[in-house]
Amino acid sequence: MKLELKPIHENLPVLGDARFKFSDPPYQLITFLNQTLKERGLVFGLRRVGEAEYRVSVYEVNVAGAPGDPAGE
Repeated sequence: MKLELKPIHENLPVLGDARFKFSDPPYQLITFLNQTLKERGLVFGLRRVGEAEYRVSVYEVNVAGAPGDPAGE
């Protein structure tokens, strides 16, 4: 008997896809996330907290028709 394993994420829809080099400024990643997920009511922020350290914040906002919007249900 052969057991076949599949990744759990195999059937998840891809909302966006981008590649970044580690030398790229981190704001490019935040811009990508905001462009991809703003219609779903998510906004990302970035703040520098040290020489090479950043803090990423995730905010949920009310967007008409987004999941969780009472007007869209």
